[in-house]
Amino acid sequence: MATDKAAAFIDALNLEDEYGDPAQRGGHVYRTFHGRSLQNGENVRRHLCCWFRQDAGAGWSSPKWSKVYITDIRLLIQLSGGALVSVWWQPSLRFDADLTVGRVKLDDGDRIILLSGTQIAVLAVACVYMLDSQGPRHPSLNELR
Repeated sequence: MATDKAAAFIDALNLEDEYGDPAQRGGHVYRTFHGRSLQNGENVRRHLCCWFRQDAGAGWSSPKWSKVYITDIRLLIQLSGGALVSVWWQPSLRFDADLTVGRVKLDDGDRIILLSGTQIAVLAVACVYMLDSQGPRHPSLNELR
């Protein structure tokens, strides 16, 4: 687990560098989607696996293993049962990252989602960069530690 977290942190730093380099337009389409769920011109930057929970009003739903595709316009979350959840990068999206316990909470105004696991640092970098490019400044990865 510590090795997974260390590898994810290195990948998070690499992603931060990629976002900071305008020459890296980045990303590619994962063939597993065959274009069905991706929009024209949507690029996938990273793929990670984590636990997905949604605020059910009276607490969190049971955790579901999920694949998270970080794209340039949204997070595309594929739940273990095949359902897809999109969280769009928009100025009103709020996030709270706690890298110590390995979780990111996202609130888009309509729902609150909790993602957790060893690869969360990568997701935190994407949140920082994508939301910073659309609105007020968010903390860097080093500030989140």
